[in-house]
This record gives sequence, C-alpha cells and structure tokens, in this order.
Amino acid sequence: MLLQGVRCGIGEVAHWLPHSLGAPTFDGGTANAHHGCMKSGAETGAPPALGDATVAGFRRGPTTADIDERRRRLGELLSTSEDPALHHELASLSYLAYEFVEARRHAETAFLAFKARGERRPAAVSAALLGRIFFEGMDNKPAASGWFSRARTMLEGEGSCPERGWVLLGLVGCSVENAEQLCRDCQEALEIARQYGDTDLECKALADAGVAAISLGRQQEGARMVDEAMAMVSCGEVGYFTAAQVLCDAVTACERSGEVGRLEAWLDVLEDAGVTDPDDQRPLMFSHCHTAYGTVLCRAGRWREAEGALRLGVATSSSGFGYHRIGGRAALAELRIRQGRLDEASVLLERCADRVEAAFAVALLQQAEGRHAEAVTVSSRALRDLGGDELVRAVPLLGEEVRSLLALDDVEAARAAAADLERRTAPPSPRSGQAYAALAQAEICQATGDLSGAVEQLEHGLAALRGARLPLLEAELRLRLAEALEVTNPALAEAEARSAYEVYAGLGAPEAERCHGVLARLGREAPDVVRVASPLDELSARECEVLRLLGRGRSNPEIATELFISRKTVEHHVGAILRKLGLRNRTEAAAYSSQVARL
Repeated sequence: MLLQGVRCGIGEVAHWLPHSLGAPTFDGGTANAHHGCMKSGAETGAPPALGDATVAGFRRGPTTADIDERRRRLGELLSTSEDPALHHELASLSYLAYEFVEARRHAETAFLAFKARGERRPAAVSAALLGRIFFEGMDNKPAASGWFSRARTMLEGEGSCPERGWVLLGLVGCSVENAEQLCRDCQEALEIARQYGDTDLECKALADAGVAAISLGRQQEGARMVDEAMAMVSCGEVGYFTAAQVLCDAVTACERSGEVGRLEAWLDVLEDAGVTDPDDQRPLMFSHCHTAYGTVLCRAGRWREAEGALRLGVATSSSGFGYHRIGGRAALAELRIRQGRLDEASVLLERCADRVEAAFAVALLQQAEGRHAEAVTVSSRALRDLGGDELVRAVPLLGEEVRSLLALDDVEAARAAAADLERRTAPPSPRSGQAYAALAQAEICQATGDLSGAVEQLEHGLAALRGARLPLLEAELRLRLAEALEVTNPALAEAEARSAYEVYAGLGAPEAERCHGVLARLGREAPDVVRVASPLDELSARECEVLRLLGRGRSNPEIATELFISRKTVEHHVGAILRKLGLRNRTEAAAYSSQVARL
C-alpha cells in the first residue's frame, strides 16, 4: 500500500510552520508568550486559536474550513487594527493556502511594522517566514537567501533566544541542500532549545540534525536522533505543526538511508497511537512525503508501489509548492528512466537541468541517451552544491559520473571520481554506499581489461549488501559479475545472470535484455522478457471510467447518473480503485487521476 494510503497523511503538513515561523496563535498563545515573538490572541483581539499543543490538538489539526474562517476573521480585525502580529498570522495562513502573493504582502507588512517599532525578534521571525515563502512557495532561492540573511541580521546583538533557534531552522531539514551547514545550525538550535525548555524546537532540531547526519554518512547517529524526535511525536509531546515537520524529516531520512522498514515501523506506532487517521481530510500537503516514499520504493525495487506514490506526489504538488514540484517530477522521471521510458522522463525533466534536487535524474537520463559530457557537467555541479553530503544524493551521482567518464574514455578522471566515492563511503558508512563504490571500481577494472580485479570488487560489493534488502543494486552487481565471468567461469556466470534476470524481469526493466544476452552468449536457454503490468492495468474498463470522473470532482450520485449504474455499484468501484492503486480516499484518487491525464 502507498504508505497505507500514505499513512503519512499528517506528514505532509510537515511544511506548515512551527510556532515562531508560522501561525503563532495556532498553539493557543502559550508558545508566543514563551518565545516572546508575537502577541497572544487575547492581546491582539484575534479569534480563538485553532488548536493547542496537547495530544488532542496535535492529533486533530486544523481543517481547511478552520483556516479559511480564521483568515476571514483576521481580515475583519485588520479593518480596525494594523497590529503586525495579525499580518504575520495572515501571511502564514495564506502560505498554507498556496496564496503566495498574499502571503508575501502580509509578511512584508509585518516585518516592516515590527522593525519600525524596534521589535527586532518578531521582525526576524517575519523575515524568516518571507524566506520560506520565497523558497518553497515561489521557488525563488536568491530571494529566499536574502530574507533568511535579513532574519539573522535582525537578531544581531539580541543574544541567545528561542527566535534565533527557529530562524536557524527556518526550513524543514529535508529542504536544506547543504548538510554540513544544517548540522551546525541544528547543534546551535538544539542548545538554545534545551536552554529555554522549548520542546518543539528541540524536537525539530533533533529531526533536522538526524537528516543532516544521515546525509553526511553518519547513519547510526542520524537514525538515533530521528528516532528520538519521532518518540516525542508519538506521545504527543509536541504540537501538531512541529510533529508534522518531524515526520517529513523521518520520511526523508529513510529515503536517504534506504531504510523503508524503519519508516513503516514508526508509522505503525503513530497509527496505533491514533495520531494518523486514514479517514482524516485535513488540508495536507503530502507531495513531499509521497515523493520521498516513492523514491525509497523505486530504489528498493518495489516499482508497483513506487508508481502510485510518485504519481500522487507529482499530482499533489501541481497546485502547491514549486520546490516540491521539481522533486516530485525528478523522482518520477528516475523511475521512468529505470523502466526505459526515456521520452516520458525527458518531458518530466524539462527546465530542471540546473536544479540540484533533479540532478541525479537528469544525469541518469543524459547517460542513458549517450550525452555523457553533459551528464558529467550536471553531476559535478550538483556535487559542489550539496556541500559535503556524503550519502544517497552524492553517492549515486558519483557512480553515474564514473560511468559517463569511462564512456568518454577519460579513465584518469573516472579513477579520481571513484576514489572520491570510496572516500565518502568508507566504513562505518551504510553498506549501500560501499556497494556503490565497489561497483564503480569494478567498472573501471572492466574498462581497462582487468577482469579479475572487477570480479574481486563485485564480490566485495555483494558481500557488503548481504541482508540489506536492496534488490536493484544487488542485481546490477550480479549482472556485472556475470559479464566479467563469461569466459573464465561460465557456470557461475550463468547463475549470476539468472539471479539478476529474476529481479529485472519481475520489474520489466531494460536490463533484463542484458541478462538475456549473457545467457544467449553462454549458449544457455534464455527466458522471454515479459512486460510487467502497471497498477493502472489492473483496473477494469468501468473502474477506469469511475477514476476519470473522480478526477473531475464528481460525487458518487453524479457518477451513478452519468454511467447509468447504481450508487452501491459506484461505491464498490471506488473501493476497488483505492485498493488496487494503494490510495487512501477519494481526494487522493482524484489527484492521481488528474496526474495520469497529464502524463
């Protein structure tokens, strides 16, 4: 199932803002008094808060109707008051409603008013909110960088304060490209959180730091910090918005470490605690969680589930944050490339070549199309931008760079890239990284005629992967090993080729043809390569019609009337569609349907 229909429903609220960066009165005003950054609802005359920081408040969260009503009432208050705290909250709410121009207008008004009154701390918070609006909402990184810098400038001379911690962690950790800088900021924010007893800031700092540590190759340390943050979430120790950001970090941490089992274990805990409700219809922005989970599934060889997750990630990002649209399209493009559907991948990656979050997919496509020099350029630029990121993003990029450099007959440059990859993946880095490094070294050995060296490296890579449950990477190592052993050990070459074939044929991957070729050259009987059905292929003609109408926003009675069937039959078809596609509700089915129509 798609994370049990993305049991992460709550998770994508991960991009709703924490107390100081978002709608400060959401958590009942108590956090505001503690942070000293915004007036409480009673002081401003604002309507009562939407929720509180209790377990019940966290589990509930505001509905779209709650947010719309609060925006209306705050607008009425602004007709008689120009309190900057009201503008700040309206900016936050407009941001959550994807009304980014309106959000920017209110946030700028709040910033200027706070600054004019000499209130530098709340001015810094509003500046950081502007940074987030530009980064995630308007996809304008230079403007975002300027506002985050402005926020830090406003806090100069203010000493240690909770606002500084929230400004340091102005984005969700998984949105920060430079893992080394994120690590430093998290350490400072964590010290501030514990100094002032700010539990929400502590929880977010732990989760962000965990993502940074995993990105830097410190998997055990990072997993421990994410686990601690998730423990705080599971018992309701923190507010709804902080908890949602932490879950977003947890999804990304598991994506970058390849630990899909760890993520599913935590989601089981949250579900058992009643934190995630599969029938809840909150205004959840779940594009990033779908995309991250789909990426994990794609690289773990669970392409059927990845298909649904990634399609839904692209669909749900289409009307939301520009930053997430890039990531969603890149992740789906990666799956399409692995499936050999290069034309579709090319469409998905249009205008993404200069984006670090799309760099691996772009380089993978260019390499598959034989544009090796372009692939090297994209990989090199992305590796510079990642700021020392040692794990999932850098390692596959270096692997593709080695492959492209070998295709360009630049063996020395390939050796240098492989040495960099080996350095980044030295123990105690995850086994997947060590396997990638061994694969790169084996490819260099094969390219230079050192077949015995290639065999040694490939066997080392397979030993590193033992028990890691990464069938795609294991299949690639086995296929390479089969090709290296064709002359010297044909019996073992056949066994390795058949093992790889089972994985690739089960996925419908193009590499199945390479396995077929090895077996044919060995004079062995080779099975036919079969096409693997997609989740959509399981739908009946009638179910496809119902899905199409769901995408157009039709209700069950309207669908029944249009298709001349009973409402009960419509309910049956909707249930079958949700089950077969791994979706949670009609909203997700509608989003999925609209995305299928576009691509």
